[in-house]
Amino acid sequence: MSKGRRLLSLGLALGITWALIIFFLGVMAMLSGHGLPMVKLWATIYYGYSASWFGSVIGAVWAFVDLFVISIVAGFLYQLFVGE
Repeated sequence: MSKGRRLLSLGLALGITWALIIFFLGVMAMLSGHGLPMVKLWATIYYGYSASWFGSVIGAVWAFVDLFVISIVAGFLYQLFVGE
């Protein structure tokens, strides 16, 4: 597997995982009220995120992009410093 493909796989895996966590946190807060303070905290970072169906989708998109980019950069730096 090439370096670029490994970075893309890392970004997709972590981005999808984080997006699902943020999505289900928003839905859980909407349905039960549990986790509402955490949703409000993340809403300060992810514009449009709220404890609603639409807000959960918006938050999931932001979360995916966020961790996708961060993990690709971190993976690239790791490969650069380790020399793989």
